[in-house]
Amino acid sequence: MTHQAARTASHALMDVSNLASHNELTTLAGNFGWLLSKSLALSPSVAKALSLQMVEIMDAIDQDLVNQQAEQSWNEAQTRAAGFALTPADHALAEIAGIRKQPLEIRA
Repeated sequence: MTHQAARTASHALMDVSNLASHNELTTLAGNFGWLLSKSLALSPSVAKALSLQMVEIMDAIDQDLVNQQAEQSWNEAQTRAAGFALTPADHALAEIAGIRKQPLEIRA
C-alpha cells in the first residue's frame, strides 16, 4: 500500500497548473531531486545518479527560459527595426488571444 505522504505528494503534483512558470518547475524538480537523494528505498549510487539527473533537468528548464527571453528580445528588436511596434493594448489582446487559443486580429 502506498504511504500517505507519497499519495499526498502525487496528488499535489497532479494539481500543478500547466501554466507553472520556469522558476516553479525548477523548484519542483529540485524538491523531487532532494526527495530522491534522501530516500532510504534507493541505493546510494542510484539516489546520487537520479539527483544528478534532476540537476540536469533543472539546468534544461533554466536554459529554456533564457532561450525564450532571448527570442522574445530578438523579435521585439526586429519589430522596432521594421517601424511597427505593438502598443501595450495590443500586447494585452495578444495574451488574451493566446489564452483562449484564438487567432489575434489587429485591424487598422
